[in-house]
Amino acid sequence: MNPFPVNTTLADLETFAVANDAIHVFTTEFWNLNTYTYLGAGNGWACNTFSDQTWEAIDYVVTDTSLVVLPAGIGGCFQPYDMDGRTWTVNLK
Repeated sequence: MNPFPVNTTLADLETFAVANDAIHVFTTEFWNLNTYTYLGAGNGWACNTFSDQTWEAIDYVVTDTSLVVLPAGIGGCFQPYDMDGRTWTVNLK
């Protein structure tokens, strides 16, 4: 979950994520989850979501790390690729 009262961007997540980590974010538009999987430094994030036109699943790569993927007050779940542990440090702006 987003335990902090700030919007979270992909750049924020990259401060601790490793390749193949994923974040699942609840979307009220489709009452489902958008999944962002980290592809490694400089490679962006693979996004699995739904088309707002056809409601079909679509996949694309996001390279804009300023994208807010976990707005304050929206639920989400971080899924680490391995069991090495992560430390999520947040600046409460």
